[in-house]
Amino acid sequence: AEKAMKFALFQNVDKEFFAIEAYDEKIKALQTDKNNKLVHIYSTNPTEQYAYIQAAKNRSYDVLLMDHPIDNHFIQQLEYKGENVTFVRVDSDTPDHLIQKEEKKESVLSEKEQEKVKELFMTLPGVTEHQLIIRPMSPDGHPVMITRPEFMRRMQEMQAMQGMGDADMFNGTYQVIVNANHPLIADKLLNMRSAEKKEKFAAYLLRLAKLNQGM
Repeated sequence: AEKAMKFALFQNVDKEFFAIEAYDEKIKALQTDKNNKLVHIYSTNPTEQYAYIQAAKNRSYDVLLMDHPIDNHFIQQLEYKGENVTFVRVDSDTPDHLIQKEEKKESVLSEKEQEKVKELFMTLPGVTEHQLIIRPMSPDGHPVMITRPEFMRRMQEMQAMQGMGDADMFNGTYQVIVNANHPLIADKLLNMRSAEKKEKFAAYLLRLAKLNQGM
């Protein structure tokens, strides 16, 4: 394994190949987090995770292709051996939180308005209070995103590989993140007069987010 580190190659979703050390140097400037950890963003299925990949690319992040069953073990090996190296799947969080930075976005909504949005989405089937997050993000992003926390998803996949469960079952370990700064939330949804229209529109946005996650 130590010898292979010198000639093993990473492949990104654009079908470019890099030696591991060269790749780390390539992403260092943009993909180092506030704790000085080098964050490798990866995709396991570029077709299904297309929207998430594009969102990451819009922030000039590079996305690796990790689509083989052994990659789960390979990632853990690299994290164990490497100093200040971590891997996150492209759909494990919103684009602005894949790499933790010091920057903080302000919400265009007041606390009262955010509470109204939260109450509205809480009425939808399959959304619980501990899953729902109202977060100020780029107005150019998605109005609603569904993410799967990296640690919990990895645990599920490892159990599935050992025949102890189904990796495709979400089992409630996903988060519903509503973009407080998106015009469809801040302008359209909150300004609808009918409660029924508000609920239908929120449900529509949630269905779009589910489609992006293959749900």
